[in-house]
Amino acid sequence: MQSHSLPFFIGDRVDTPNRIKFSIMMEVQECNKLTLKELRKRLGLSQRTFAKALKVRQATISEWERGIYRPALSIEQIKTLEDMLSTVGLKFRDLPDDVSQ
Repeated sequence: MQSHSLPFFIGDRVDTPNRIKFSIMMEVQECNKLTLKELRKRLGLSQRTFAKALKVRQATISEWERGIYRPALSIEQIKTLEDMLSTVGLKFRDLPDDVSQ
């Protein structure tokens, strides 16, 4: 008996489950390579602007990026970051557990 994988619709295109699984895996692998500095640059923000948006000192962003400290974000900061990530097609849960260098 031959097995058929049924296509399903995503937006305006039709894809098979294997193709979508591969696409999602590639996106996750790209996100897992992101450092905080790369993420900030992808957002097009300076350390100062990023710090202001998250209501922290610019030095704090620098310390996070250099791996001196790990970010410990408040709910408000998480929401702000989630909004920022959505502008570049990412979600908070897409980020790796450790974004320091």
